[in-house]
Amino acid sequence: MVLQMRPNTGGVPYAPARDLVYLFPDICRNVAVRLEEERFKPLHAWLREQGVSLDDLGEVCRVYIEFVSTVHLCPGESVDDALTRVGWFELKPEARIAYIFYIGAQVTGVFYQGLRDVVLEGEDTLEDVKRLSGLADRVQLSLTRPKWKRLLCRWGRQCRKTLRKWILGDKD
Repeated sequence: MVLQMRPNTGGVPYAPARDLVYLFPDICRNVAVRLEEERFKPLHAWLREQGVSLDDLGEVCRVYIEFVSTVHLCPGESVDDALTRVGWFELKPEARIAYIFYIGAQVTGVFYQGLRDVVLEGEDTLEDVKRLSGLADRVQLSLTRPKWKRLLCRWGRQCRKTLRKWILGDKD
């Protein structure tokens, strides 16, 4: 059985991104274990070919955990600025790729369980989840387009966003 909560009025509004933050200590710990145990053999074979050591992977873990644990200290800082501040971009790119790979695997596991838990037994899929299949079709179409068309579409979206901001005063 899963506890399902509907937000009430007053107080701090519910923000789903906070749910994931509470999982980060476990996620970071699991990523470190998977890196050490070399869970995904092809990745670790490639890392060895690239000269990435266990020390490099340990440093990536340390820096990412520093990022996660200090990002709230600088509220106006962008993600890139925060990652730069902790030294993320100074690390070996292959080690960063490995860390992000395992974070992605962990978050996928969280989503997997969450998607199963969010729909009560006997009920239909949530509307938000149904929209995902349409999104998947659009992403596949976009990725199969020639590069020049993808760039043109991205440019068009950016133009629409800028015009909307200028004309309507929207922030997004």
